[in-house]
Amino acid sequence: MRSLKHFISALGITLLVAVFCGIASSIGIGNNRAFAESSGGLLFNATMNGVTLDLTIPSSTVSLQLDPTASLEEASAKAFVTTDAPYGYTLMMTADSTNLTRTTPLQSGDYPIIPTLASDATSFTVNHWGWRLSADNKYYGFDNNGVQVGYSSEPVTNKEETIVFGAKADSSIPLGDYQLALTLTALANARPALTIYDMETMQAFNGITVDDRYSILDSMVEGESYTLKDSRDNQDYTIAKLFDGNIWMTKNLNLAGGTALYSDTSNVPDGYPSSGNNPYYTLPASSTSGFSNDSTAYVYNSGRTNCSSPGCYSYYSYPAATAGTNPNTDGVNATSDICPAGWRLPTKSEYETLIGTYNTGPKLTASPFLGVYAGNYYGSAFRFGGSYGYYWSSTASGSTTAHLMYFGGSDVAVSSGDGKRRGYSARCILQ
Repeated sequence: MRSLKHFISALGITLLVAVFCGIASSIGIGNNRAFAESSGGLLFNATMNGVTLDLTIPSSTVSLQLDPTASLEEASAKAFVTTDAPYGYTLMMTADSTNLTRTTPLQSGDYPIIPTLASDATSFTVNHWGWRLSADNKYYGFDNNGVQVGYSSEPVTNKEETIVFGAKADSSIPLGDYQLALTLTALANARPALTIYDMETMQAFNGITVDDRYSILDSMVEGESYTLKDSRDNQDYTIAKLFDGNIWMTKNLNLAGGTALYSDTSNVPDGYPSSGNNPYYTLPASSTSGFSNDSTAYVYNSGRTNCSSPGCYSYYSYPAATAGTNPNTDGVNATSDICPAGWRLPTKSEYETLIGTYNTGPKLTASPFLGVYAGNYYGSAFRFGGSYGYYWSSTASGSTTAHLMYFGGSDVAVSSGDGKRRGYSARCILQ
């Protein structure tokens, strides 16, 4: 279950909440006589989508006896909540006023009031009322838009919430009974919004909703690096949110030759799960021999993270990088690739946007993109290590060529098309 609705909205019992959920906070002043009322406990039960939420209020009235000596008087109300909602509940207190109002008018027809505190107070202001939770040492003014008076982030059984009411009055307040009807409403909490810190693997992004994507993006600081694991081989990768709002890998993909790709962990179509015997695609074994035919998949894993000969990280021909899909029409993007599930190879246009800002080799190799002058493989020969970096896009430019981004010094561009046989690096972008 992705989220839980507010149960009271789902039930549509607006007319009943004042009866079943209300606490009438009644304050009487004068003649040393308490205004008192008693009532039995109430149980309000609601079930929705398999989630149960019970709110019990033992007494529906709280009474204070005030005298005109400006002494602080207190009384408390208890509520008990039971819920199996996975993310717990929030208990809110609402009313249609912030004032305690005299139940009968003066001879003039006016109804005197005792207003709520104007601000939080440890020293209570005379001729005001306020509330606090039992664990607090200060009172709060009441906001008739609603105040939170209880909370749990997990299921609970008969959890007690205690609200303390207080008031002070002096002889300037007319004698009489002052009342305010309050409503307590328990709400089942929705699942908390996802943040980047909820993500442990690259594959955790697979299938996330648009709302989750936005909440994760909002939680990330632009340009800051975050580390996740690729569940296929437990290698760590860094990612970052760049200026374009996209989340990019900031480390070269290093998936080993011979790896079998399944839809639950890789960006390939639905098929056999990881426990099956028939993957959608299996990368060829790592070898420096090859990179000589535009329709053949080649992989080489250097086993190095520095760029000394014979290179660093891993190199893939375009047919390998696109998990064998290998589109052959200019402008067509591969539908599958060797990125983790939930990620994909960047398109030609996304690389063009990237180099519109990071338009030199030093800018691309610096944080946050952290590009690598990894060189390339061509015809079994390693070339340009330490001076140029090459990254496949997902976009084909023909039957034997595909678009890529390359950079070295001031030379930065998205190529109109290089031979698919070449062994270039790969980065991934969040889908």
